[in-house]
Amino acid sequence: MGRKKVLAVLLSVVGAVAVTWPPGSVASTTPVTQPLGEPIFADEFTGAAGTAPDPAKWNLARHWAEDGLVSAYTSDPRNVTLDGSGNLVITARREQTSALCDGVPCEYTSAQVTTQNRFTGTYGRFEARIKVPPGQGLWSAFWAQGADIDTVGWPRSGEIDILEHIGSEPSRAHAGVHGPPLPGSGRVDSSDVRAAELPGGAPLAAGFHVYAVDWDADELRFSVDGNVVVVVTKADYGAGWVFDKPFFLILNLAVGAWAGTPGPATAFPAQLLVDYVRAYENPAPPPTAEPSPSSSPPVGTASPSASPTAGTASPSPSPTAGTPSPRTPTPTSPTEGPLPPAGPATPITAEPNYTG
Repeated sequence: MGRKKVLAVLLSVVGAVAVTWPPGSVASTTPVTQPLGEPIFADEFTGAAGTAPDPAKWNLARHWAEDGLVSAYTSDPRNVTLDGSGNLVITARREQTSALCDGVPCEYTSAQVTTQNRFTGTYGRFEARIKVPPGQGLWSAFWAQGADIDTVGWPRSGEIDILEHIGSEPSRAHAGVHGPPLPGSGRVDSSDVRAAELPGGAPLAAGFHVYAVDWDADELRFSVDGNVVVVVTKADYGAGWVFDKPFFLILNLAVGAWAGTPGPATAFPAQLLVDYVRAYENPAPPPTAEPSPSSSPPVGTASPSASPTAGTASPSPSPTAGTPSPRTPTPTSPTEGPLPPAGPATPITAEPNYTG
């Protein structure tokens, strides 16, 4: 989400537009097939309409300044609320406020939610099922920020952009990372952010999509609907690599800056819908070894259940008090439906990196 900034969840059974990645789009290698352990964080946003997101999991961010932004973040329920149908809704509105954007009153309001001081993770899979709004000037983002942001600042804290979408590029999802600048580069930061385009130029705003990152000590693999579209490796990234520490999660809808000025066709209020956010530890525990004949249980005694096999999500844990029960999302667009069985992804050509 960040360029010059002050401040700077996994493939499950979902309803989504099926995506194939033809030649001419951006890097795809293989579908996501890593085994999943139990979720270490999850929010299905199943609260009553008009209520705030769970304060045990989410902070409502205060307004902060970034060059070119024309929107102020608020905690107003008109900007951030649950809809009663299982979605978090972040709404951008055209309305002037007392908050300042580049020294003048902001012309729009919106919201940002974060898990700072609520949940952080180092490695694993972070995923969200999101429907972005259309329109020039709108900037939707699902990202992660280093938990040490308040002590080391950005970009030394690091930034993992799982999804960035600007309305002027309706079919493109951007993903990648930002870190501290390389010695002698003269840049504000180091970065490797690339874009993936839906087949045939289909707009992302037409339906929900699952945006995820699988992250380990050596690389980050970004995916859309289970198709890996960007891979950033420690070996290639070099000295700017800071992705070996806790990060917290962020969702927001901004107006202006990188997304440009809203056009006359951009409709307000504009809504970012989030069906769920989930985080998993990777990899899942290895399957339990089969008992030897000598240790077989007596007849009539149940054998221990085997752990899930690779590529199969573990059953969701029983919900604890205050934790919504997992659910299977209901498609909300005529174009949506269950994803087809994962097949081999088509190798495609990556755009040039802009690491610096």
